[in-house]
Amino acid sequence: MRRFALCMMTSAALMAGLASQVQASSKDYSKSTKTDLVTKIMGNKSYQVYSSLKLEEVTKKVKTKSKGKKKYTVKKKKEWKFGKKLAASADFRYAHVQSKSYKVKGGKRYYYIYVDGRPVGYVNEKAFALSKANVVSQVSLVNNALNTNGFVTTDAINYLTDKHGSVVDVNSVKRSADRISEKAPGRYVVTYRYGKASGKVAVTVRSDVNEGISKADAKLGKGQCWQDLVLA
Repeated sequence: MRRFALCMMTSAALMAGLASQVQASSKDYSKSTKTDLVTKIMGNKSYQVYSSLKLEEVTKKVKTKSKGKKKYTVKKKKEWKFGKKLAASADFRYAHVQSKSYKVKGGKRYYYIYVDGRPVGYVNEKAFALSKANVVSQVSLVNNALNTNGFVTTDAINYLTDKHGSVVDVNSVKRSADRISEKAPGRYVVTYRYGKASGKVAVTVRSDVNEGISKADAKLGKGQCWQDLVLA
């Protein structure tokens, strides 16, 4: 039986098949061309989450000069306005955050997020972990002379995100090796890369082929039962 130990695995590994980058319409930057929700990973920095973000018509007085006299004309224009502040992005650091649309204000993307399946509000994309890799640091394999399937290196990935903080499909991640055989003892380093996100894992194949294998040599004594041996 193939056995290995993984360190620091998180539930985020279950999200890795959900990533595809969303796009906004050129008209108001508010509609996604995707209908599926994409998993986002919250970063360490905290940003405000707003209930809404919409274009509102505002009026402003503009100074004008006419024959040395100052006059004012009223002009109407549309500006992006935030709704009320609901929370900080740090509050959702360990929640399941998803999004499928965003709006652009001042050249910055604000994604509408869902937290644990519930709609919440808009947050600056800088709140996400952008181009980050989270992989298991070490893997240990028991030596196996049969050379079975070994350790599949995608199993060490908790998550990798793209430049917008979306979790990418593990099969899109470039890896220095697809699998590590447990037949040859030694230490192997596997590297992972997607865009600017990168990580590595150290895989150790232990040398003892008989590790964990033992022979049953217990014998029943007079007046004993198997339960006595187990409890002893």
